[in-house]
Amino acid sequence: MIGSSVTRFDENTGKLLEQVLTMTSEAKLLRAYQRIIDSLQEIGPLLIAFAPLDFTLDERPLQTTWPYLLAFVVIGLMLIALSILGEWRLPE
Repeated sequence: MIGSSVTRFDENTGKLLEQVLTMTSEAKLLRAYQRIIDSLQEIGPLLIAFAPLDFTLDERPLQTTWPYLLAFVVIGLMLIALSILGEWRLPE
């Protein structure tokens, strides 16, 4: 009898522990996801803001630097769009 009660306690404790670990891992994943979204929201505007500065201060001819300007602006816009999409998909 005593052994069976210990076994029941272990089974119940195991289920409770499994639920707690699942909730904890979900919370950690959600926090990591939110941090990724926050970093995308920071990096995107920085790329857009500093691309023209790099374009104007570069000493190379304009024919070779405009693709870099375009690439930085497009990448910045894509990062902003990804962050908006990620924020939209976050559970409330």
